[in-house]
Amino acid sequence: MVKKVISSSKTAKTHKRLTRFCPSCGTETDELFEGLCRKCFLSNVELLQAAKRVQFGLCYDCGRIRFNKFWQSYDSKNALVRDVVLRHARPLRGAKLSINYSDFTIKGKTEVPVEVTATIESNSRTLSKSKDMLLVITPEICPDCSRLRGGYYEAIIQLRGEGQERLQAAVENEMKKYTKIEPNAFISKVERLKEGVDIYVGSRTAAIKISSELRKLYNVECTITHKIHGMRQGKEVRRTTVLLRGSFAHS
Repeated sequence: MVKKVISSSKTAKTHKRLTRFCPSCGTETDELFEGLCRKCFLSNVELLQAAKRVQFGLCYDCGRIRFNKFWQSYDSKNALVRDVVLRHARPLRGAKLSINYSDFTIKGKTEVPVEVTATIESNSRTLSKSKDMLLVITPEICPDCSRLRGGYYEAIIQLRGEGQERLQAAVENEMKKYTKIEPNAFISKVERLKEGVDIYVGSRTAAIKISSELRKLYNVECTITHKIHGMRQGKEVRRTTVLLRGSFAHS
């Protein structure tokens, strides 16, 4: 009877760790990313693209940020930094992005150094790439605040009747809701007259919407009139008057 014997050399070969080579450069390696060594993978694939310097404006009156021609509000500095980075950094698809920066105070022209890192996993291996970005914040004034300073208005909300102070407070509170979504939604002036209160509003749309809501809430009379104020760039400029008349003492 012939017995089959498994040699020790064969057993050793079974447990010996297989040597791997990068098919691109031929380097022996224990790490392969998408079939390539670390150096070849990074040279063929851009793990992270990021702008070195990003400059944007910040309105020193309302705190909104300008991107090109658009102005946007943020609830926190963290939300601001993250949005700016995501606009100007492109990680490889599937990579996770982390953002690191030190707390800062905006005072005049402010520079904020940010480290952006993209991390990807392949074949149970982790590969990361970091780049430095410099965010430059330049103080300026947005068009809405500029108009506010100049007393700009498109509409007048006139309050006539009892409880005008209560309704004025309601108008001011409602205006805060529209500030973030409606251009020129601000109160440029309040006049207290013998016959009532006149509230000058920068946005005609906001004035009409707010008056409509208050009319339903207080069940008062609402009259809207328009008047041509002049011409601007070949177009008619109209001023709107919204008259709220009644008793605002009780809703």
